[in-house]
This record gives sequence, C-alpha cells and structure tokens, in this order.
Amino acid sequence: MRKRWMVALATGVLVLGMAVGATAAGVRRNIEVEYGGINLKVDGKAVDTGSSQPFVVVEEGRTYVPARYLAEALNAKVDWDAATKSVLVSTPRYYKTETQGDMTTYTFPYYGVSVKWPAGGKTQASDELLEVQYANNLTSVTVMNYQAAGFDTMVDAGLAAIKQSGATITAEEPVTVPGAVAARDATGTMKLAGNELPMRIRFAAADAKHLWMVMVIYNKQTDPDGAKAKSFLSGFTFGN
Repeated sequence: MRKRWMVALATGVLVLGMAVGATAAGVRRNIEVEYGGINLKVDGKAVDTGSSQPFVVVEEGRTYVPARYLAEALNAKVDWDAATKSVLVSTPRYYKTETQGDMTTYTFPYYGVSVKWPAGGKTQASDELLEVQYANNLTSVTVMNYQAAGFDTMVDAGLAAIKQSGATITAEEPVTVPGAVAARDATGTMKLAGNELPMRIRFAAADAKHLWMVMVIYNKQTDPDGAKAKSFLSGFTFGN
C-alpha cells in the first residue's frame, strides 16, 4: 500500500502537540513511532536534519519530517509564532502589507526587511522585484545576491545596467542607512516613453549576501526638488 506523505513539525519524540486555531489549547496523545532509515531528499539531494530525525506514525502510516529543514532546503525560511502557535514559512518573493493612516509598510519576512511608503500604490511583485506605481512616481525594490562579487562591484554593475536601459547618472555618494553595512545613493535621469524623468537610487546591504536597490522615478512638476522621491528612499529600513 502506497504511503501518504504529510509535512509537519515534529514537536516531540513520542508526543505531538497539535495546535487547532490561534486560541485552542494543545491536544496531547501517546503515539507509537518508528525511527531510523528514513532519508529526506529534495531534488535528489540528501537533507541533513541533524537530531530531528524523520519518523513514521505507525497508526497513521504517515511520515513526518521537520518543517525547518525541509523549508530551508526549498529556499524558504521558517519561524515559530508562539502567540498563535503557528509555523510560519516564507519564501523570497513573499511580502505582507499593513496600512496605518496614510502609510503602508511592505515587509519581507524572508529577508528581515521592510519598506514604508504612502498608501494607495498599485503593487506588482515577482521573484526579486516589488514595484509600487503611484500617480506620479514609479518605485521599485530589487534584491540581488552580491556575495561573490562584493558590494561596490555589484553596485557598479547595477548602475552600468541601468545606464544601458536609457539612464544617465549625474551624481553618486556614500550614505548612512540604519542597520546597513554599506550603502550608496545615485541620482540621474531615466528616459521613459520619450520623456526624460529625474531618478533617485539607493543601494544598501544589511549582510554579506543580499544587496537591495530602491529606485524612484518621479515627475518634476509634482515633485520639483525631489523631496518626495528622497522620502521614498528613507522609507527603506532593515528589520521587521
């Protein structure tokens, strides 16, 4: 008989605590399990689960594996919310929003990064890019892996790619961003639909792996000195 497989968090050796809703009390029962000889593989690659071995619940005929190791092998991140008794799995492209008053906070749990911008934007997300379109501004957040190249090398490459897409960079300067190990700003113009629009860019990294680029293309008629565009850049912070 073919076994059914279910991914769950192993919370005990012989006892499983199962949360039912955010406020329900835990349910405990004694169960018989089988250990040993169970391997976890993702895309043909063995996953080391340390001391948290997969096991079979005999009466169910189901195999349980630790959620953290499986999720991380799938390039996701796992957190535990004790208040709601929830296992939280987040992928690189996942983000959540919270609007308070006239501001919306976009949070990326996988990276521990949040962006606070004015409410009312039209959002579009892909694997490594979040775009928020306003009436007079196009704001985008892009994340890149710079571990092999180094921060300055990756920033230079990013600016070179932006120039190839029709932009002109007029000034660059290092800046201080709370929580960042390195950050640089650039200003210039971008050609869009035959118009040359002013642009501000911020590159920032909170660790030795991920480089974030925040770019704002804005309208000089509604934002003549770029103050609003600059406020978008300052809305980018590290930490949830």
